[in-house]
Formats: sequence, C-alpha cells, structure tokens
Amino acid sequence: MTIPVKILHLEDNEQDASLIKRYLVLTGIKFDLLRVDNKSDFVSALKDFLPELILSNHLTPGINSSEALHICNENNYSGPFILISKVVSDEYGASIVKDEGAYDYVLKSHLQRLPSVINRALANNKLLIENRNCLDENTENVVLLKDTESMAHLGSWQADLKTNIIIWSDEVYRLYGYEPGEIIASLESLLEHIYPDDLKFFQEMTSDKVLAMKDSVKFTFRIIDKQGNLKYLLNQILVKRDKDKKPVRLTGFLLDVTETIEVTKQLEKRERLYKKLIEKSTDMKIIRSSDGIILYVSPSFSHVFGIDMDELIGKDLTEMIHPDDLVKYHQLNKDLLKHPGKSYTIDKRMMHKNGTYLWCEGTVTNWNDDADIEGFVGNFTDVTQKKEDEIEREAITEDLISRNKDLEQFAYIVSHNLRAPVANILGASMLMKDEGIEDDERDLLLNGLDTSIHKLDGVINDLNEILQTKKTMSETRQQVVFSELVSEIKSEIGDMMSRENVEIMTDFSEIDEMLTLKSYMRSIFLNLITNSIKYKRPDTPPVIHISSHRSPSRITLIFRDNGLGINMVKNKDQVFGLYKRFHLKVEGKGMGLYMVKTHVETLGGTIQLKSEVNEGCEFVIDFKR
Repeated sequence: MTIPVKILHLEDNEQDASLIKRYLVLTGIKFDLLRVDNKSDFVSALKDFLPELILSNHLTPGINSSEALHICNENNYSGPFILISKVVSDEYGASIVKDEGAYDYVLKSHLQRLPSVINRALANNKLLIENRNCLDENTENVVLLKDTESMAHLGSWQADLKTNIIIWSDEVYRLYGYEPGEIIASLESLLEHIYPDDLKFFQEMTSDKVLAMKDSVKFTFRIIDKQGNLKYLLNQILVKRDKDKKPVRLTGFLLDVTETIEVTKQLEKRERLYKKLIEKSTDMKIIRSSDGIILYVSPSFSHVFGIDMDELIGKDLTEMIHPDDLVKYHQLNKDLLKHPGKSYTIDKRMMHKNGTYLWCEGTVTNWNDDADIEGFVGNFTDVTQKKEDEIEREAITEDLISRNKDLEQFAYIVSHNLRAPVANILGASMLMKDEGIEDDERDLLLNGLDTSIHKLDGVINDLNEILQTKKTMSETRQQVVFSELVSEIKSEIGDMMSRENVEIMTDFSEIDEMLTLKSYMRSIFLNLITNSIKYKRPDTPPVIHISSHRSPSRITLIFRDNGLGINMVKNKDQVFGLYKRFHLKVEGKGMGLYMVKTHVETLGGTIQLKSEVNEGCEFVIDFKR
C-alpha cells in the first residue's frame, strides 16, 4: 500500500491554494495536504505534521518565504522546499535556491511546471535519504551505493572533527573532475575548486557557529572542476553530536544540480520572452478549464475588460458572456470536448467591468491533452467598433430599403389611387363647360364629381396619416401597461365585441409594461384586435390570445386568433403592403396592417406573420429593450 506524501502548503489565498491542489493531482502521487496561512500554524505543523515536502507562498501575513526556510532549518527539516510565488524577481529566485537551500521556485503564472518540479524534488530527496541511511548503518551494499551515486551524480563524504580525517566517495572525486584517489580528500582541495564569488558564502554556511546551532545545513554553491567546467552543487550536511551536544562528525551529500539550474534558467529566459510577447501583444489570450473556469488571461485581456488579472483567475467565464450568446457557447464547448486539438472560430459578446458588452472575435482550441496547458485556449481581438459599424451599415441599408418601399407605395398611390379620381374630375369639369348640356346630365356630372372629390380627399388623408407617422416622434415616451391598454380598447369596442361574441384572453405575467409611445402602441393593439374580429370565420366566435414575453435583450408581443387566415404562400410579400386586401367580401381599405407595421418599425421593432387559410393568424412583434 502506497503511503501518502505529507505536503505542507503555506498559502493564505483560497483560490491560489485550490488551483495549486489541482496541479498536485497531476503529479500522480498520493499525498496528504495540510495548508496553513500564518507563522504560528506553520511552526506547529513542522513539529506535529512532519512534512516530507513544503510548498511556500512568497508573502503570507506574518511570514515570508525566507523566514519560512530559516524556520525549517532551525527545526532540522531536510526535505525539499519549493517557493511558489505570483511575482518574484529572477535574482531573488536564484538567491533562495543558491544561498538559502530551497530546491526550486515556480511562478504562479506557470504552474504547469509544478508537477515535474515536485516529482524531481521527491526523487532527489529519496536518493539523499537512501544514501544517508546507507552511510549511517554502514551497510555492505557499497557497490549498489556507488552505482546509485554515479547515476544520480550524487556524492557523499564524512569528516571526523576529532581526527580531521575526511573521506570522499568515488562520485565526489568525479564531481570535481578527478578519478577516485587522484587528489587528496581534504577541505583544502574542496576550497580550491569553489567559484570565487561563492567562497565566502561556503565558509559562512560551514562555520563552527552554524554547525553548533543546526543539525542539518543545506545550500547550493558553484565549483570549477578540473576541466574548467562550472557546476552547481547542492550540499547537505548532517551533524552528529556527542553527549555534550558538541559536533563530532559531519556527513555530507553533494548533488550535481547543474542541469536542473541551467534548464531552469533557460525556462526562465523563455518565460520572460513569452511574457514580454504576451504583454506587448494586442491580442487577448485566455486559458479556461472545460467547465469554464478561467485559469489564465493575458495582460491585454485584463486591460480591454478593465478587470484585474487576480479577479479573473478562478472566475466562471459564463458570468461574462452575454445571455443571448450562451447557447452558442455551450454548443461550442460540446464540440471542443469531442475534438481535442481542433480550432473553432467564434464571435461573442463579453461584459466589461462597467457593465457594457464588447464584441470579441477569434479562435478556441482544446489543449486538454497537453500536460503543460490542460485547458481550452482562446485567442481573441476586440471587434466592437467593427461590429457597431456593421450594425450601423445594416440599419442604414434597412432604412434605405424601407424608404424605397415607401417610394414604391407612394408611386402606387399616385399611379392608381390618385389618377382615377383626378381623371374623373377633369373629365366631368370639361363636360360641364358645354353650354348645351341638359340639367339632368349636369346633376349626374356633379354627383360624379362629388364622389371623385371624396375619393381624392380620402387618398390625401391616407397619405397625410402615413407622413405623420414617418415624421420624427415628438410625443413623450411613457410606461404603457399592456393589461390596461387592452381593457381600454375592450371598453371602446364593447358593442362590436358583444355583437360578434368576441373572447380576448391575455397573459402578461412575464412583462406587463414597456417604455414607449402610447398612441402608437394603442394603434398597434387596436388594429390587430379589430382585424381579428373583422376577418373572423363565419359562424365561429372570434377568440384572440395576446401574450408578452421577455429576454435580456427584447420584449415580444404575440397576437393569435382563430379567424380566416391568409394564404402566405401566395401573399407573403404583400401582407403589410398599402391598400392590400385578401378577403374582398369584408369591408376595408387595406390600410390596417400597413399602419401596424409602420408604427412597429417607427418604435424600433419588427413584426412577422404566421398564418394558414382557416387556421387564423399569429403576429409576433419584437422590440429591443
């Protein structure tokens, strides 16, 4: 049965702790994790919890990473100590590894390194423990120990402080570039190869003062071997004392960590380069989990949306996405999960800190299978201005189309509805100029002239009504209550409703009011209700259903009846035309639906009709909120 590794985590930020725990799972090891967030609990955990690995935040209330490492040394903790920090300079990171004995440091913005760093630290520490046990017990597995030391580039040594006899293992010689026995195993030989800048530091860490206080000392220093190669060695010294607590023997382990430090330097260099590229880029980058939790955002993302990076990490991305775009987002998520490595293009609206929405356009790729990323990676640009320009162009185009249709309607009126009465008036007036015309003929002409004048006046009145609607709206907008509006109309047309046995059913439970122009809204309701009554089916009492619905971006009104209906296959493009009539047996001018559409569009809405012959009509009106 595998015994869990005891891990002590010094961290006061809940979100960071949760994220780091997720990366701990990726190491593949079983672990028993204890998190503390203050100095007192940290000291107690060292004594009571007995950790085998320590992960430390750089700045925690009441204690920093250097103090934590110092406390570890005072309590004879000899396991790996890994610094995990949000922001730390390269100089400090190198110093805490080289000068203070930390195993490594990892930036919180690059936690994908953490699993490999932890596994490497535990493996190296296991070798140190095995070697120490071998030396202390004086086992007979010398050959195995030598092979292990050679493979791990780990040497061991002992120094008897009474006799001043020093013993090096074969690997210590090799670390310094010599064959075993080629030079004398002595402190002087060791000091001759220490890098000049590290000599004072080495002497301080091995001084009598330090060894008198500590049972275990661990630090990293540099040497120049026989061939002139610069190497980094991790040195751990264990102090054995006599009954008077005086040091009598030192046992040491030297581990070649050159490759680890060089790789770390290269990674740090690449990370700095990548960081600069990310910081300078205007493109927004985001990494999120498959369930939408933000794991990383680029500085440009934070800048564009006005939200600090700390606030974004751990946030659910769906909280920022426009409600109308969520269906598209969830469908994309399903597609991404099915196709790892495949990129999808997407545009969506996301909320700025000030509550407005910005349009974003880009690609999303599922990199869950990449151990260094393990998430969905998005690259976006802010295309809000582009989208607004497109919307403006579409609005201008729609307006031009609408105006063109209006011109066509006016041309129709002029060519058909005006020409006939004007021609009749001209003809009658010419005939009346004839002095020989009989009185009865004159009376007939006068009657015809009167009829034509009334028709002409009707057409002009229609034109005037249309023009008045098209003018800029000067009426003050007010809250119009739909249920009250229907009650007013029912009172107004009460006789008609009683005569035709009309039933009006309403459902305004979702939304019962709207800020708008009451006269226009009243005209819409009145025309649609009276149309439903006028175009009822014979021997079938009219039943009218009116309902309202709301969404984050619109208000919808639905009028549905059980009347004659309209043949939409034949008349789809003419339904809302001026003077268009589809049931000639019913009296009317063909103005009602044209005025309804005009009023709806003047209020910034749209109207659609669904209908079948003898199945009634359903008008769907959408207004932007």
